[in-house]
Amino acid sequence: MITHALDAEGKFSGVVPALASHAVVIADFASGRDLDAVVTVDDLDTVERVVLQWQGESGLEVHALEFGATYGEPGHVWKGSEASFAAGQVLSLGDSDQIAAQRVEVYTLPKDAGTGAVSVSIEAEITALNCDRSVDAQLMEYRGDRLQTRDLTLNIPECSAVGDFLVLNNLVESLKIAAN
Repeated sequence: MITHALDAEGKFSGVVPALASHAVVIADFASGRDLDAVVTVDDLDTVERVVLQWQGESGLEVHALEFGATYGEPGHVWKGSEASFAAGQVLSLGDSDQIAAQRVEVYTLPKDAGTGAVSVSIEAEITALNCDRSVDAQLMEYRGDRLQTRDLTLNIPECSAVGDFLVLNNLVESLKIAAN
């Protein structure tokens, strides 16, 4: 789920990664009116996907270390990394300017991206907006034509820790890409 403002013409244009080969997209308007569409995704079986969703200012991020990379190196993939240095990508969705916005980060790795392991972690920067409170999120993994979901509750440390990071390394099993 994402929250996004419409443009002046009442339109939204953007990429919304699918988690099912027959994906349903629902637009839920404040007026109570809903619109929906069904899309067939023919090439979903060519990717592995990790999705993290939450509401509000959580400080949450998805990070991937591809094929032996370490932080800051090519192959460290997150919403702030350069796409040209990575096999996969992280897409950040949702409009943080909206009140209590639904936000999503999606890491997508093509199955033909290379050979080896990719470590995926969930991280939370401790900020003045999330310190000393609980943050609820949902983690979804699309692997081998199967979707797994897990609810998460993170207790963010007190505000004296602002600027620090929580790193949750073992929530996502390493993605293993084998040669064909």
